[in-house]
Amino acid sequence: MLTNQCDIIEGQICGVGIAAESSVGVSDVRRSIFGLLRPLGITEIYFGVRQLIHAVEMVMENPDTIHALQKEVFSEIAAQYSVSWGAIERNLRIISQRAWDTDPVYIEKLAGYPMSKRPTASQLIEIILHNVQREQ
Repeated sequence: MLTNQCDIIEGQICGVGIAAESSVGVSDVRRSIFGLLRPLGITEIYFGVRQLIHAVEMVMENPDTIHALQKEVFSEIAAQYSVSWGAIERNLRIISQRAWDTDPVYIEKLAGYPMSKRPTASQLIEIILHNVQREQ
């Protein structure tokens, strides 16, 4: 039985819930991303979470897309959700702002460098990508 509860212990995901649904097909990448976002209060209630996951997966599959996010990533995701690429970018900015407002020190730790303001949508994708790849 799945619930909306998830325990995070020392950065590892366990228990039941969205982030621990490996038995029902949630990939390691998705679990890693949920593990990074959940301490910031960012859950699937945000439209941009699934879009962020999709963007990270796309860049993992084709690293060159990191240099053309609007054209190659945001546009493709937008087509799947029947929205504009700008809506995808806006949803990622909302997640970025929430993360920054909640814990800028944690975001800087994930980024690995000092930041004076919230990450852009592109920076957020790169930060999450870097941490997911580091975990693998």
